[in-house]
Amino acid sequence: MAPTAIFLEPATVFVNREATVISTVLGSAVAVTLWERKKKFGGMCHFIFPKADASQRRTVEYGNVAIYALIKAMNDFGSNLKDLEAQIFGGAEPLDIPVEKKTFGPKNIEAARTALQKYRIRVISEDIGGHVGRKISFNTQKNEVVAYKVKNIRNQDWHFM
Repeated sequence: MAPTAIFLEPATVFVNREATVISTVLGSAVAVTLWERKKKFGGMCHFIFPKADASQRRTVEYGNVAIYALIKAMNDFGSNLKDLEAQIFGGAEPLDIPVEKKTFGPKNIEAARTALQKYRIRVISEDIGGHVGRKISFNTQKNEVVAYKVKNIRNQDWHFM
């Protein structure tokens, strides 16, 4: 049976024990995939901002909250923290943006690394930074990711499946 395909919108977390291909589009935002080595399932979060502080509403728009929510969802599906592997994607910083309007790309990357390190989750792959966006597709049963680098993200790219 072919895997189910879903498109992950920004500020969203998705986990499934069934064969699923999760796709998303990233600019300065970051996506983190988690995969359970022994039970062979996974999930992804897509966050926009690095870290929610005490004065902000704690939503999955923020890396620290999104990664915690992804870990919790994986746990709810039966994963063991020590059997998780992570991959990090995105965090671009477009060249054509004035210095005073720089995006959160590098800070989002650091937020992902910090959160995963906090939970002692090993990062096995990264495709991060640079000056171009990415379209990624993650097979949750094989822990395979296809990442396309794109110079310009068009409106129709947000639903490229």
